[in-house]
Amino acid sequence: MPAHDPFLQQRDRERLLPDQKNRRLLWRPVGAPGLLVDGKAARAWKANREGEVLKITVQPFAPISKSVRQVVSDEGEAIAPFRGAEWAVVSFSD
Repeated sequence: MPAHDPFLQQRDRERLLPDQKNRRLLWRPVGAPGLLVDGKAARAWKANREGEVLKITVQPFAPISKSVRQVVSDEGEAIAPFRGAEWAVVSFSD
C-alpha cells in the first residue's frame, strides 16, 4: 500500500493493528507505507533509490512465510520503474 492508502485512513487503528509499537511504524507523520496480507496490516516498508536500484526494506510485524516473501519481492520489482529505478532489492528485517 502506498502512503495514505484509504485502508490506512480508517478510524480504529487499534483494531487494525493492536500492537502500539507496530502502529507507530505504520502510521508515521510523513508517509505511512504498509503491506496487507489477507486483508490485515502485516508489515511496514520503506524504499530508497540509489542510482538504478530501488532498495526496499520490509519490517514484518510477525513471522512471514517464504511464499509471502516472494510475492513482496515480486511487487518490489514491479514498482521499481515507477520509482525511477531499473530493478529492486528487497530485504526483510526480522
